[in-house]
Amino acid sequence: MPHTNGQATKGKRISYARIQTIHEYPDFLDIQLQSFADFAQPDVSPEERKDIGLQGVFREHFPIHDSRERYTLEFIDYDLDAPKHSVSECIAQGLTYAVPLKARLRLSSKEDEDEDEPEEAIEQVWPQYGRELQN
Repeated sequence: MPHTNGQATKGKRISYARIQTIHEYPDFLDIQLQSFADFAQPDVSPEERKDIGLQGVFREHFPIHDSRERYTLEFIDYDLDAPKHSVSECIAQGLTYAVPLKARLRLSSKEDEDEDEPEEAIEQVWPQYGRELQN
């Protein structure tokens, strides 16, 4: 005989468990959304981002130097663009709901290994979409 928690169950869920449910389940979607927000920090300006998640990964692996220390690749910041498709379009077309990630990097080069300051520095958004800044 089903356990109905002492109530009439017309249109309600019937539990066949012998033990009553004690815990309420958390909102799993909210946990995933909060985890993504903590990882990507999409609503935080680049200057105010904490060194956690994606920002922390970039900071941990940059700058990158060549073996002779003549070239240095530095991470400046990153940006997440708006999604290309809406959620309903993604569901209808079987697409993933993704956003483009663009990182601004600076490549510096020195003429000699003994120089302290780089001779030339190029800042560029990667992947490159026609935007290039030179310092």
